[in-house]
Amino acid sequence: MYIEHFIPNLEKRSDKYGLNFQVGIPAGESAIGAFEKRIETKIPEQVKWFYQKCNGLKVKAPPLEIKSIESLEADEKGKIIFAIFDEKHRICFDSSKTNDASQWDISNYDTGYVVTLTMASFWTNKIFAWLDKKRTIWKEETY
Repeated sequence: MYIEHFIPNLEKRSDKYGLNFQVGIPAGESAIGAFEKRIETKIPEQVKWFYQKCNGLKVKAPPLEIKSIESLEADEKGKIIFAIFDEKHRICFDSSKTNDASQWDISNYDTGYVVTLTMASFWTNKIFAWLDKKRTIWKEETY
């Protein structure tokens, strides 16, 4: 799914299922530049595209928060908590290195479980797996 389809897909769920959500105003180049300066590295293109369309997201039920780029900070290991699922599961970028996809790994901050390797997979699959089916994307799932 292209990033341009992300918000329309949320709106479809709002119309069909009553999904209650709020999207932050898209981040401009100055906000993105300020974030890169704070963390002292360039952000992957897919992360940039996401924040240029959706600078934060709050869903009431099932609970999901994606933080605005202005509120993101890296810890001493380069981990950046950017999303919270079910009000307790903290998802982070690992900005200390890029993976084979030239992206930051996206993982559970508390356990280290790798959720996905790309931001596009996160906005296309992981968010909607949670919203549509309440799949526990922050840990290994057993079927």
